[in-house]
Amino acid sequence: MPGSKLYVAQSNAHGKDRSSLVAVETKTDSAIAKIDEILDPKNQDGFDANFSGMVPYGGYVTGRFAPDSRRKIESLKADMKSAGLELIRQGGSIGQITEREWPILEAMIAGISPEMTPEAARAEFKKVRAYMQKLKDNAKDAYETEWGDTQYFKPAPGGKAPKLLSPKDKQALDWANANPKDPRSAKIKQRLGVK
Repeated sequence: MPGSKLYVAQSNAHGKDRSSLVAVETKTDSAIAKIDEILDPKNQDGFDANFSGMVPYGGYVTGRFAPDSRRKIESLKADMKSAGLELIRQGGSIGQITEREWPILEAMIAGISPEMTPEAARAEFKKVRAYMQKLKDNAKDAYETEWGDTQYFKPAPGGKAPKLLSPKDKQALDWANANPKDPRSAKIKQRLGVK
């Protein structure tokens, strides 16, 4: 019941999980978009110039687009570090998933260095992207499993929303189920979107 201790406790727990889910989706979508931009074939020359298989002389990479590509890569690394701290602070069960998984992502991205060949670096970025998508999917699944059949559930973008009925609609559905031969039963179920 709204206002009860249990309701307040569950509402607070749901709020943390929902906030964590939205944060995970926002941060991973942003990072995935940045990786897609870094790996875009039109940026290949700049990307390749940053990965030569040897240490660049004095940290300087050649090529017209190399500095822009390097800034995007460094920006992604910085974003990942700050996003990880923010997501872990969110708390809740989704925050716990993030706390376990995010350091793995940070280590993966930190391991991408100029000493790699362009092909190896590209493959590592693709692994990071796939891991981010997995983290996002896991957070969505955890949220839907924990809260999907409750009154608190709010579907994530692309998520599935269970049909929650008001007390009045539930009473009407119960009546329709108890009186299946009454012609009004079919109309009630149709109106409620229930088979």
